[in-house]
Amino acid sequence: MRRTVVIASVVLLLGAAASASNLTDKAISHWMKQLTKSRDARERAEAAHSLGQLRVSEAAAPLGRALGDQNSRVRVAAAKALWALGEQARPAEADLWKALDDGDPAVVVNSAGALQVLDVEPARLADARRRALAIGNLSVRFLAVRGLIGLDPPAALLPHVLDYLDRQAERRHDMRVSAKGRSAADHNFKLADKALSKLVATGDRTLIPPLVRRVARDHPAQPTVLKALATIQPEPDGWDELLATCMQSSEAGTRAAAAELAFKRTAPEQTARWVPAVTRLLPDPDSSVRTWALYAVGAAGGLAAEATPVLVERLKTEPEARIRAQVAETLGAVGDRSQPVSQEVKEQVARQARPALERTVELDSDVDVRKSALASLDRLALDAPVIVAILARTAHQSREEKLTWAALQRLRNRGREAAPALDTIRGLRNSPNAKIAGYATTIAGELERELEQRPVAAASAGGSAAGAPATTGKAGPEPATEARGLATLRARGARFDEHSFFLALMTADPELVEAYLDAGMAADHPFSTGGGRQPLHILFFGRKACNPSVRPTAPAASRIVAALLAHGAGVNATDENGNTPLMFAGDKCDPAVIRQLIKAGARYDLRNGSGLTALEMGIWSGNDGLEALIEAGARLDAKTAAAYEEAYKSMPRALALVRKARRK
Repeated sequence: MRRTVVIASVVLLLGAAASASNLTDKAISHWMKQLTKSRDARERAEAAHSLGQLRVSEAAAPLGRALGDQNSRVRVAAAKALWALGEQARPAEADLWKALDDGDPAVVVNSAGALQVLDVEPARLADARRRALAIGNLSVRFLAVRGLIGLDPPAALLPHVLDYLDRQAERRHDMRVSAKGRSAADHNFKLADKALSKLVATGDRTLIPPLVRRVARDHPAQPTVLKALATIQPEPDGWDELLATCMQSSEAGTRAAAAELAFKRTAPEQTARWVPAVTRLLPDPDSSVRTWALYAVGAAGGLAAEATPVLVERLKTEPEARIRAQVAETLGAVGDRSQPVSQEVKEQVARQARPALERTVELDSDVDVRKSALASLDRLALDAPVIVAILARTAHQSREEKLTWAALQRLRNRGREAAPALDTIRGLRNSPNAKIAGYATTIAGELERELEQRPVAAASAGGSAAGAPATTGKAGPEPATEARGLATLRARGARFDEHSFFLALMTADPELVEAYLDAGMAADHPFSTGGGRQPLHILFFGRKACNPSVRPTAPAASRIVAALLAHGAGVNATDENGNTPLMFAGDKCDPAVIRQLIKAGARYDLRNGSGLTALEMGIWSGNDGLEALIEAGARLDAKTAAAYEEAYKSMPRALALVRKARRK
């Protein structure tokens, strides 16, 4: 039975295909006859149009002859049909060349289009198109201009493209136009947009003044012109002011486009010009405008701190949950403690945003909004105990698995800072939700083991150890110094957090290290993941600052040491194993750097947790820097020297150092 059905289906499909083919053949025959025999010009034009739509190759010759029809309507339809035929119009090429002299500019531009598809160089068609441009209507002028881009001055062609773009934009938005008409207008608008893009791609800066004037007009095509103008580089003078002006347009698309373009312009001198305008868009009636305004504010971060009160209000009043979640996220971006803006600004945003975000975490009807608000609270410049308490309360009180999980995850990321929440985490091991109970068990176990290994460090003001620590117990930097450091960090695309400071030290980048110190990073900051090591430890732990195979040691090492010491680094600070910076430097740095440390007060007689001095830790390497320790008075007692002589008897450089350091 199934086989019979399949065979019947195939027969029906083949029959339908054959029927369709017969219909097409009949239609072609009908239109060909009507094109060549009808005395009605309207019918001949209709036939030419239909043959062009059917892409009938055998119609090329009759259409070519129709280019000589007495009726211009027929000639125009024939030229358009041949353009549509593309390469299949080759038999009519001679007729198309003759048509370039036609008195109707519409015939001329369409014939030129058909010839260009036949690989005729645009330069050979330019004169015909220029004649059509001089006398044609709006559509003809646009078609002529499309073929003259790259041949004629862009500024002379631009007005025709803009006028056509405007006209098609109006038709797309005119509800009186039929659906078919709006569809055609949409197609033509895209063609005009493409032509405009080709014009601005020339980079001709004479296009800027007329484009700026056109952008100043509120019009449906305004956002398209604005985006085209944005592609000209370098951008026009007063670009940020122009974006701010466009944010006041009556066209929602323009307001959204201006905010979208501002999104990528986050230098302080740029944001200062557009942030006030984009802030006014946050309550915009159009949701796409609100969305792009939020993206722009979030990208500006703390440089858009003035938007915080408006964001707080939007968190209460925004009707769409998706956008409300974005508002919450934007508050976190503006107040992010790791961004390179002043600590004062970050603390101000935290004070303004915290109550609204806490209220959202507790009361918002949408769990994703609550989750976004919790994430933003965790980003703010709040003291670690404050945010840990909020996270613990949320984990304990929430009945939403997604939110409880998020709170636990953030507590886990806090490491030892989450110690005050340990009892809350332990309590969740008994949760009726197996997933939450298992996760809480994992986190509690990790935290208990970590606390056994090391005690909890005191939290830095203004955030967690992993965030943006300020100087520990010291006054903050002078405003001018802080601003200088932050400007360098922004120019280098660096974050103001512990991890980024760590990388700057490990890579021995003096400019960045100095910028972090100027911006307020503590020179004696104990890194949370470094076993209690401070910046000088980190600098000498790797081999970027001092490489024993590079002599003399690169100047960057000495420059960073000087900067750290000037900002209060502890030259004899110890990590959890009792190691001092000198102990890490001894087997890598040259004598000049070792002398720099000793001159700053580094003690060579200190011993680490294994009972070793800096000299004893590094002597195996035979590093020449140890000569400076011996020069300063570092010595080995007779028993230790004898043991080392035996251990290093096959290592001449180390053996020489042992003998030189033997106490007399």
